[in-house]
Amino acid sequence: MKNWNIETIIKILTPFLTLLTVVIGIYQFNLGQRENRRKEILQTDREILSKFKENQNKVYANAMEVISYLVTSDEYNSAEYKKKLTEFDQLYWVGLASVQTSKVEASLDTLRNSLENLKRLHFGKNSLADSIRDILPEQALSVSIAMRASSMDYSLPGGLQGLNSDTEKK
Repeated sequence: MKNWNIETIIKILTPFLTLLTVVIGIYQFNLGQRENRRKEILQTDREILSKFKENQNKVYANAMEVISYLVTSDEYNSAEYKKKLTEFDQLYWVGLASVQTSKVEASLDTLRNSLENLKRLHFGKNSLADSIRDILPEQALSVSIAMRASSMDYSLPGGLQGLNSDTEKK
């Protein structure tokens, strides 16, 4: 057996300490990389959400313009009214479908049903058509309130939930 002196102990421990330092450095580097990736994903989420909300607000504004015309106009046989009905149908089936929340969808369904019933009655002057016309402003207000609430909600919409949950897991 050799005598264990300080110099021998240092010679033996130096490679282990060097290896430990390298391992700790690699571990810290990997932690930093994960944190940077998490921050990048959060930033991407924010950018996607910002663009989504911008598009959503444009579609909502366009829809409310069309809806307000349909609800306030009584020129049912005019070309402009028929054009707005067509625009409403296009917004209902395409434009709004990709940005609306369930509350917006429900209020739009109610309004659309009333407009369809009014159309089936040929916009006539009878008590049923008049009662439908009387509730249109209230239904349009309901759509407006639902759209405003949806516009102010900045949580990630259902289609983007995967991005958010992946970020939280890491």
